[in-house]
Amino acid sequence: MLFLWGQDFITLAFMIAQIEKREIREQIMNSCIRQQQLLMDDFSQRIKSLLASQKQQTKSGLNGSKSLMNLDEIDLLNDAMIFAQLEMNRLRYLRSVNYMDHREVELGAIVITDVNTIFVSSSVEPFWFNGENIICISTESALFNQMKGKRTGELFFHNQNTYIIREIL
Repeated sequence: MLFLWGQDFITLAFMIAQIEKREIREQIMNSCIRQQQLLMDDFSQRIKSLLASQKQQTKSGLNGSKSLMNLDEIDLLNDAMIFAQLEMNRLRYLRSVNYMDHREVELGAIVITDVNTIFVSSSVEPFWFNGENIICISTESALFNQMKGKRTGELFFHNQNTYIIREIL
């Protein structure tokens, strides 16, 4: 049986807390990547559907305004898919450096506030994780600009709301 006293116990408790934080970060990261993949799959399905419709219209000899609308929508979806892929690349990079400890709000930080939990990563649709709504923001967002560089216990303001940073993972 192992007995720890004083500083050894505090050190062990700190190490356990760090491991738990990394596990939570990894789970949130994986959820975020899944969410982004769902979005990309949706874009891909919509593009395939529009291409099939376009092909059917061409076979039928119907090349009117609907055909041009389909091409415009395909172009927009392709642009959205490229952006989504860039965001996915950023998420994968963040997963590869998941070991980083964040002491302030920066790229890769998970910021727990009195209002919600914010993951500074990429613009990804919000998702639920262990009963918490996780908001994903990019470093280009107005919200990030208000909280950038802040530390645990500090306040920031956004859209007439006051946020208190409770913890940074």
